[in-house]
Amino acid sequence: MVLKIKENIPQGLSKANLRSKKKSVSILLTSTSKIKYLTLHTLLPEAIITTIKVNEELPSQPFNEGGKYCALKRLEQAKNQNNYDFIISIENYIVEEKDNNNLSNDSENDTKIYKDYCIVYIYNIHNDYLYSGKSTGILVDNFVMEEVMKSQPFIKNNKIIGYELTAGNVYAELDNEIQHDNWVKNVRGYDRKIQICTAIFNALINQNHNKNKNKNIQNVNINIFNENNESIKNKECIDNIDNISNLSVDFSDYIVALSKLINI
Repeated sequence: MVLKIKENIPQGLSKANLRSKKKSVSILLTSTSKIKYLTLHTLLPEAIITTIKVNEELPSQPFNEGGKYCALKRLEQAKNQNNYDFIISIENYIVEEKDNNNLSNDSENDTKIYKDYCIVYIYNIHNDYLYSGKSTGILVDNFVMEEVMKSQPFIKNNKIIGYELTAGNVYAELDNEIQHDNWVKNVRGYDRKIQICTAIFNALINQNHNKNKNKNIQNVNINIFNENNESIKNKECIDNIDNISNLSVDFSDYIVALSKLINI
C-alpha cells in the first residue's frame, strides 16, 4: 500500500517520520538466510523484518523430528526479544517415509523414500501462542540421502534428528549449476521460495482460522521442546496492543507473492 504524503510537511518532520506514525507489524526472523528473508518480505511487504543468527548448535540437515526440534530451538533463542509483534522460525527438513507405491506385503523389504518439507512456526508475542504451517514434501533421491547419512549424525534423546551434510550440498557437489540452498528448483523444478511461501501461508491460515475459537484448542505452547520447561512469556507487552495490525494474508496476497517469487 502506498502512503500518500501531503505536500505541506511540517518543518523537521520527514516523509520517513510520517510513515513511521502508522504502526507496522514487526517480525523477528530466527535466521539470516537470504532466501527465507526474501520469501517472507515478498509475502508480507509492509512488515518490518529483522533477522537474527541463532547460536544454538543445530544439525545442518534436520531429519524427521529434527525439523520441529530445530525450528522450536530457534524460537527459544529469540524468546527474550519481546520488542517485536511476532517471531517466525522457518526450517527445511527431510522425512523418511514408506513408499506407498511398493506393493510388497513384507514390511522388512518396504522401500523407503525421502521427502523435503518446510515447517514454519509463527509465535505471537502478545498472546503467547504458536501457530504452525507445513509445505508439501519434495522427493529427495535415495542415493543423495545415502551420502547425507554417511556424515556425522546429530543425536537427541537417542534419536538421530539430523546430519552434518545437507542434501543440497550433495546435489551441488554433483553439479556446480545446482544451488545448495535451492536444489529443489534445479532438480525438481519447484522453487524453494515457493515451498517456504506455502508453509508461511498455511501458518497464517491456521492463525486466522483459530481467532474465534478457544485459544487452548489447536494451538501449541512454545515450551514443548524447552528442556527447562520454561514457558516463553512476553514480559513487557507493547502498549495499545489492540492497535497493532494482525499478521495476515488472504488468498489474493498469496497469489501475488507467488507470482513475484517466480520471477526472483
